[in-house]
Amino acid sequence: MHYPKEKTQEISFPLGGIGSGCIGLSGNGRLTDWEIFNGSNKNSLLGNTHFCISVNGKYRLLQGDCFEPFTGKYRKGDDNRHHGFGWGVEGELLAGLPHFREHCFNGTFPVAEVCFGGEDSFPVSAKLTAWSPFIPGMARESSLPCAVLEYTFENSGSECLNTTAVGVLQNPWNGAGHKNRINGSTLTVSDANGNEISLSTLEPEETVSGQEYLYRGGWRDALEMYLTNLKKGERFAPRTYPLEETVPFYQNDHGLLAVHFPLNPGEKRTVRFLITWHIPEEWSNHWDLPAAERAEKYGVKPTWKNYYTTQWKNSADSAGELAERFDELRNGTFLFRDILHRSSLDPAMIDGASACLSTLKSPTCLRLEDGTLWGWEGVGTSWGSCAGSCMHVWNYALAVCFLFPELERSMRESHLKYSVDEFGGAHFRVMLPLGIKAETTDSRPCADGQFGEIMKAFREWKISGDQAWLERWYPTLKNMVKYAWSEHNSDFWDPEKSGLLSGRQHHTLDMELFGANGWLQGFYLGALSAVSQMAEAVGDVAFSKECSTILEKGKIAAKTLFNGEHFIQKTDLKDRFVLDRWEDAAALYWNSETEELKYQIGEGLEIDSCLGEFFAVLFGIGSVFDPAMTKSTLRAIYRRNFLCVRELENPWRCFAVNDEKGVCICTWEKNKPAVPLPYNSEMMNGFEWAYAGQLMLNGMPSEAAEVARAIRDRYDGKKRNPWNEFECGSNYARSMAAFGLIPAALGFKFDLTRGMLGFEPKMTTLSRCFWSLGTVWGEYRNHNGTTELEIAGGRILLKELQLHVMAKNVFLNGKEISFLNGKECIQFNCSLSAGDILRIDQN
Repeated sequence: MHYPKEKTQEISFPLGGIGSGCIGLSGNGRLTDWEIFNGSNKNSLLGNTHFCISVNGKYRLLQGDCFEPFTGKYRKGDDNRHHGFGWGVEGELLAGLPHFREHCFNGTFPVAEVCFGGEDSFPVSAKLTAWSPFIPGMARESSLPCAVLEYTFENSGSECLNTTAVGVLQNPWNGAGHKNRINGSTLTVSDANGNEISLSTLEPEETVSGQEYLYRGGWRDALEMYLTNLKKGERFAPRTYPLEETVPFYQNDHGLLAVHFPLNPGEKRTVRFLITWHIPEEWSNHWDLPAAERAEKYGVKPTWKNYYTTQWKNSADSAGELAERFDELRNGTFLFRDILHRSSLDPAMIDGASACLSTLKSPTCLRLEDGTLWGWEGVGTSWGSCAGSCMHVWNYALAVCFLFPELERSMRESHLKYSVDEFGGAHFRVMLPLGIKAETTDSRPCADGQFGEIMKAFREWKISGDQAWLERWYPTLKNMVKYAWSEHNSDFWDPEKSGLLSGRQHHTLDMELFGANGWLQGFYLGALSAVSQMAEAVGDVAFSKECSTILEKGKIAAKTLFNGEHFIQKTDLKDRFVLDRWEDAAALYWNSETEELKYQIGEGLEIDSCLGEFFAVLFGIGSVFDPAMTKSTLRAIYRRNFLCVRELENPWRCFAVNDEKGVCICTWEKNKPAVPLPYNSEMMNGFEWAYAGQLMLNGMPSEAAEVARAIRDRYDGKKRNPWNEFECGSNYARSMAAFGLIPAALGFKFDLTRGMLGFEPKMTTLSRCFWSLGTVWGEYRNHNGTTELEIAGGRILLKELQLHVMAKNVFLNGKEISFLNGKECIQFNCSLSAGDILRIDQN
């Protein structure tokens, strides 16, 4: 997506590795949000760290104009330290130094470009191409703690220019033992504990000069001396200081690398810089669960490290592998970018589906020492928000399973191993460090989380095709389904095995529903169907039949929750006695003034009414609702809940304002409770993206596109950051629901237990589209009765291809191969790997 200068103020594009921290590339090309220190660090700068270009005694910082407010940002107490509101623009922004007048930003995750120009008196224009590795199926490489900055310079003048490209890096540590050092073309800044950041260049070493330290002095001495040297246009003379010397004025040291080269008239030249980091300090728990006491009980250390520290020994090691494999990693990243972004879906869908992937680079995600992916729900400015890979929030995150399935399986395994108690109750948050097991006294299981986890396990089994994986975790999954009927379930979900979920049901909107409702019933039915099929696959025939029997009763019961237009919650809001089973419920859930239940849906229309059905169909479990009822409900949500905010009364959080549009959580035409469902009038991106996916999967692509456009209009670069969709904090995991639009649009089917892929596009204009199962990925193309699958990465032994057409001829790389037209599928044995093209000509 293209963002002109006036729409770049809120941009921060994360560069980094999955679970390895990130650095933000701001809309004007400055580096911001230095979130590499094992936590969130919003709105941060790293001293005078910057990049610039110098020619013939003139220079320009490689950044555009400073953003408002020019008064200084308001932060309470900042003025005690002589900056913030009333002290002017932050000095570290370097807004007072010459920089480019014009800039624009192009963002196609995982690659960003910033173009600089508009300087008639400066003969060089510049473009920054920034990226970090992100390649489906290559989770290790995509976790590299790095940012790549490629600056391309063009001489628009008539003379040859002696040119210097400079990178300046602050050492963020100024305690005893901190040091800067240059080794070849790498500057590394570090402290005594082994924390370090490296700035490297891939240019020939003979073209590089550097200074381990800028001049040490008071006030702005370091910058004044640096600028004096910069304007000379000469190689920088080395400078070092003894380690025992202290830095004056409580300042931090900086160092630099410079690349020197001639630039002829009309010539372009690219200089490549790498930033890598290594922060090996063990962290201890910093959220509000008694993890230290639990860790001692279960015999595990109350600390942990990042996965990347087990793969690369220091920041120079990370830079070394990146340099050695540069072309491979760049080509793979850009190929993924190109295939994804040329998909013939509405641009807003591709924009949202790609932008949400940046969450994986953000501090929302951690990779633990054994490689397990663990996540917050989101992050605050300096802290994590809602810990533990929360089951019901991460239900919506439909990106990792298709792009990096090994990471998604690690999330399943951590929950199944540590979050499920002895009776099968899943307590929906994984404590750190790994090894702490859930106990029955922990926060109660939530219905959508528990049943969603079961459906996701089915999905992971089908994506991996790993029967041994299923057999390992099946006993736990079976126990989780049985918990719905268990005498140990104090919420009484379905003790009579009626197939109708009832009792008290905790859910992702943070309270409980009392009584049956379409929303959570869909999750229950999806879990029953998934476990029935998994039980049959492992030979547990009796339990498979039992689940199937309850499922069929539940499908019939679900129809009683449909009011003729949409699914509802079937409960009497005036019935106080429904709370009597639970001694603490009345105090929280009874409104004595209106004599009705609080926090319920009742006859309302809730955005997630068909979410369980959506997951069941998308994951290949099979439909659990009457399709006509599903479509009617989705249409009703579009008519009633898709609103201009100006028309909406919203006492909750405002994620959309003024004339912005979105889909709110719940509406009532009549009988709205006095204190209704929490967050009912909010517009939360993750819910909206999941709803858009449901519209697409159910044959309403134009409505899905409208919803997508409304969301992305709110994140337009001026109002909000396009690469930070927030909910309960920044970089919110639920927004990865946006990626689900891609498999939904394709009608994507998968079952690697039998070597099957399938495509049933939901729109006739879908002529090409990205697809992925991580271990294999590529591009689907359809034109004039010919379907092609091009493999971009990975490999697959393909035995069945479901296209819902009869094949006339099948070709592999232009050579005809034998096949059979089976029932709804084309059968063959075809080993495919990167570069292969499978073509099917239809009758």
